[in-house]
Amino acid sequence: MVPAAVKKRFVSNSGRVVIDSTDFMFAAIRKIFKVNVPVGFEAHWSVIPLYQKVYHPQIAADRSKVYKTTLVQGLDNNMLHTLELVPIGDGPVPIEAFEVHRPPLH
Repeated sequence: MVPAAVKKRFVSNSGRVVIDSTDFMFAAIRKIFKVNVPVGFEAHWSVIPLYQKVYHPQIAADRSKVYKTTLVQGLDNNMLHTLELVPIGDGPVPIEAFEVHRPPLH
């Protein structure tokens, strides 16, 4: 028996985590291993953001060095993304360039 909670799509409050009901493998577990999921089974996980909500530039003590900061990673290559930097008035925004890495599509 599939728990009622997994019969519908899960969307986190922030909208950043979306799990479709077909992502849950309860039916496959029952079919392959001939066992049901235990009553009261719960799944827990942590979410670790792969972005910086606020960019804080490093103090360039040595102007001959390149200081890099990862602003975001792990984005879907099949979607368009917009990076918007808005100065908040607490100092200069010393950005000279952006590096964008696009791994090969599989």
